[in-house]
Amino acid sequence: MVLNQPLSTFSGKLLSKHAETVIAESEDGAVSKTESLGPYGINEEGRKATETEHALSVTQAIRIYSKAVGWSLLVSMAIVMDGYDTSLLSTFYAFPAFQQKYGSPFRGGYQLSAAWQAGLSVGATIGKIIGIF
Repeated sequence: MVLNQPLSTFSGKLLSKHAETVIAESEDGAVSKTESLGPYGINEEGRKATETEHALSVTQAIRIYSKAVGWSLLVSMAIVMDGYDTSLLSTFYAFPAFQQKYGSPFRGGYQLSAAWQAGLSVGATIGKIIGIF
């Protein structure tokens, strides 16, 4: 005989209790398998916690999880600046004012030497490595 009663009202011996399955043996030797842990089980607690978090307003969630929001912003800004730094530096080479200040005369204009371009690119990469740590 398989029993399909809630765990809280079951009076037999509990054989196994996992997150979604309960296997128990009654006094007469019948084994029952229940797919939910009942009103006091893990699934119920998880459902209640999820409902509570979904009911929070944005400001309440930011107040409660302020450290998580802060870390998320910090990491996101670091990722954005990592990409922005790389693309921004290469556009400086084309600015006439930048070319005049750091370049040398070339065919009626100014041009940055390969050594300057490599030095600036490598300098930015070294700055990223130091900034990560």
